[in-house]
Amino acid sequence: MTSSGERWGLAGWWLSTWAIHGDSTLEVLATDENGRAAAWVRRYGGPSGTGFVQLGRSDWPADAIAQLAAVSEYRPH
Repeated sequence: MTSSGERWGLAGWWLSTWAIHGDSTLEVLATDENGRAAAWVRRYGGPSGTGFVQLGRSDWPADAIAQLAAVSEYRPH
């Protein structure tokens, strides 16, 4: 989990089969065990806190719905 991921409402570990190599165009919300972006946001010119959000995960925790709701309702301060 990254500090950005915590701000967006994610918690705990993150295991994903959808991880990619991060770059400066991504806001990485979580990394996998190899340091790749497992959850991320890519902006397309909109304001901070908007864009495409990737939350691919191979094992969802009991509070997955709460985490998805937190991310979908994220508003930057």
